[in-house]
Amino acid sequence: MAAYHRQALTLNKAIASDDPNNESADRWVAQDHINIGFALALAGDLRGALRSHQQGLAMFEALCRKNPDDSQTRLGVARGYKWLGETFTKLGDVTDALESFHRSVAFGERMLIQDSSHETARRILALTYLNIGDICARLAKPLKTPGGQRAERWVEARTAYQRSLDLLLELSRKGVLPREHADKPDQITRKIAACDGALAKSSE
Repeated sequence: MAAYHRQALTLNKAIASDDPNNESADRWVAQDHINIGFALALAGDLRGALRSHQQGLAMFEALCRKNPDDSQTRLGVARGYKWLGETFTKLGDVTDALESFHRSVAFGERMLIQDSSHETARRILALTYLNIGDICARLAKPLKTPGGQRAERWVEARTAYQRSLDLLLELSRKGVLPREHADKPDQITRKIAACDGALAKSSE
């Protein structure tokens, strides 16, 4: 898969070089880097994936500064930070993972404010909040974590899960929730219940 995306990268770089004012081609190049990172992550090359995601994100963010109203560029940033966060998570770097996920949702929330009908942004946002919830819940579980910090993490996890659930249910009501995510609302409902149980126990 990575080889395919590298071929696309070579072609799109040539198009961008021939037409320096072609922002679409620049966006394609940025997305190729992100796609290569995704493919490398699937193949187990997490460090390589990290480098590719960071290359793509640097390009997307530069494009976003030039044209902050371009929805495709903003979507590329949101998706790129989500995948970067997932790579950091696999590497065990939860601090950078959380930062990446929070950057992703910041872009996603702004996109929904500007265009409430952007269902792709809503889906990415829902899944990224799920990522945040999972990390916060994971950080809340170790007994060595002070009780007050555990409670804060459970609250953060619950808040993120609830936002994710609300977004997914909205997609479901509109009939646009992808089939592969059909079971996620039930999964998240159980995660919210687990947060509530942990918070109740911490207050005893």
